[in-house]
Amino acid sequence: MLQKVKEIRQVFKVTKTASAIHHVLTNVFIPENGSKKNSKKIIIVLSDGMILGDPMSLTDVLNMPQMKDVIRYSIGVGEGILSKPEAIKEMNDIADPDKYFSVSSFAGLDDQILCSMEQSLIGIIDAGAEIAFVLDGSDSIQPDDFQRAKDFIYNVMLSVWKACFNASIH
Repeated sequence: MLQKVKEIRQVFKVTKTASAIHHVLTNVFIPENGSKKNSKKIIIVLSDGMILGDPMSLTDVLNMPQMKDVIRYSIGVGEGILSKPEAIKEMNDIADPDKYFSVSSFAGLDDQILCSMEQSLIGIIDAGAEIAFVLDGSDSIQPDDFQRAKDFIYNVMLSVWKACFNASIH
């Protein structure tokens, strides 16, 4: 599980958030790929800007029947989000009420968001929960910041795993 986080590659050029969420709903959260029908399903979107170059409509994806009962978080990082009301609206649309977080830089993810994210997840997760992260891989994110985002995802997953299952991962 945690090895997959280390293998995430940056795609550059586009921000296909709607398509990525659609992929999770139609290819990850399905029984054919091991998803359990009654498990809690959680999507966490982490982005530094608005959707760009995505052929899918965010509204259409968020209104898909498969989205029913999926718990949605979004994390907006940097001025590409914080300085644009339309970007903030997009991230708020993605997230369930009170599940949108923002931070001024990728360096601040672990310091400012990690604890809040862990507490929120630990409060709702059970043994059968499934979590999918959607990470913006556009070229507006510098490679060092992309690595910080991956490290943040890794730290969230490791912390949640330890708290929920009282186990360590090496």
